[in-house]
Amino acid sequence: MVDSGTMNRRSLIKGGAALGAFAMALREPLHALGYGVTAPDGNSLTALAQQGGVANLFMSSSPDTFLPHYSIGAYARYLGTLMFPRLLRYQDDATVIPYLAESYEVSGDGLSYTFKLVPTAVWSDGTPVTATDVAWTYTLAFNKDYTGTRQVEAPVVGGEAYRAGTAETVEGIVVVDDHTIRFDLEAPTSSFIENVAQFFWVLPAHAFEGTAAIDIDKHEMARNPTVTAGPLTFVKYETDQYVELKANEQFILGAPKISTFVVKILRNDVALAQFETGELDTTTKVGVMLPQDVPSLEKLGLNVVPVPGSALQSMGINHLRDYFQDKRVRQALVHAIDRQAIIDALLQGYGQVLNAKVPKFSPYYNPETEGFGQYDPELAKQLLQEAGWDFERKLSLMVPTGNVTRERSGPIIQQYLQAVGLKIELETIEFASMSQRVTAGEMDLWLVGSSYVTFDPDQTSSFHSASLPPSGWNSWRWNNAEADKAMEEGLAAVSFEERKAANDRLQMIMADDVPVVFLYYPEDIHVVSTRLANATPVSVGVEWNIEAWELTA
Repeated sequence: MVDSGTMNRRSLIKGGAALGAFAMALREPLHALGYGVTAPDGNSLTALAQQGGVANLFMSSSPDTFLPHYSIGAYARYLGTLMFPRLLRYQDDATVIPYLAESYEVSGDGLSYTFKLVPTAVWSDGTPVTATDVAWTYTLAFNKDYTGTRQVEAPVVGGEAYRAGTAETVEGIVVVDDHTIRFDLEAPTSSFIENVAQFFWVLPAHAFEGTAAIDIDKHEMARNPTVTAGPLTFVKYETDQYVELKANEQFILGAPKISTFVVKILRNDVALAQFETGELDTTTKVGVMLPQDVPSLEKLGLNVVPVPGSALQSMGINHLRDYFQDKRVRQALVHAIDRQAIIDALLQGYGQVLNAKVPKFSPYYNPETEGFGQYDPELAKQLLQEAGWDFERKLSLMVPTGNVTRERSGPIIQQYLQAVGLKIELETIEFASMSQRVTAGEMDLWLVGSSYVTFDPDQTSSFHSASLPPSGWNSWRWNNAEADKAMEEGLAAVSFEERKAANDRLQMIMADDVPVVFLYYPEDIHVVSTRLANATPVSVGVEWNIEAWELTA
């Protein structure tokens, strides 16, 4: 086995000691919780907060479960990340580092991944964390009665046979010993490591003993997750108000320095008020502030940190239409729209322009794409004329309801397109209805948002010609043989360098051929109180090093 991906814990510990901290100014925030929560010793958490033992976090909506594999919502997954370990995790620069696995190896052919677990890891009930837990959790995704999401699923040998009921185990999930597990794949899948780092929360197999796969989501652990092994452990959930967590004293990366964490579920206006009174310490990946709140927050002397977000807004193009076949027409659509002006007007500057669907914080981002798609209405007119565009043709632009910023962008985009001679009819439509019409291929142009579901650069599900609806997400019906080849080479690549080269080429193809018009992606506006040290907002969130956070007042 060739060690092409081995990482060790020594580099992680060394990096942890060098974590950057904000410059801290002492202050005395009110920091009252306001929910009447009581600590185990009978003292109020408000009193503990004044002693510096409680950190208060902002989350904008309630979780639907505490089992992260069983929710498509970011809120349950966020809390799951705080409570359940993953084999690997992201650090501040979005690169993957060890976690429950102290090292891993990838075979030379890219078909086998072997993970060595930290031998001292234990669940919060004292039970050792073993390779059996890892195998049980991953096997669950192949069970025919599994009701959770399948984002972590890879083409593991024997997975489909197990799902079909023709095998009793998944052949390619191999428990080598108590602290070693191997995954054997049917084909090289370079996204495997990234997906494991983001979506594979290891669950305690013994806690679900005797529970059928179809009933896992209804288990008591979904409401009261008492057996965990992440940095924090569960205390209580006051429905739609807050989730109380405490430091896991046996956490494998070291016990968190703050004893209690209260994740408050608040509206943005309430969050702003609580930052003003000192009742909040930080935003989270699932609770960020609005652009219009920034001046007020900055006046308070808080650390306001915009970071690249994960939700990309685009204008879809129906490639089934013969009049969109000439790429000069699609290029004209990009040159006609002043995307930076939209960011400035609607997001108050808190956003970035992209020409391909890889965020700028990703190590796979290709900066050479930035030379494409500059706002140039005269060039747009020229390209349309060269393509023989019929300026009497009417085009529909569908704008789905639900996202206020996107709705406001519709008339602005319409004006830009009309300014270069296009006739655009704007139609506002409920999102589900628009999705049906897009899937049926009935649209000309439409506005749509999409998340970077993972930091992995693979785009086959959204842009490969084999990923057409309804099974795939290539709703624009883009078909580019060179792009397909680049996606396939990227997915089959074994080394980072090979994959980077394939994805660099793909991004250049997309920037030139314009499968869709990438409009903008908003920045997440994070806020950190001056009493909270070592909490550094980045694109992967604020909580990537939560065990290192400290309270200075």
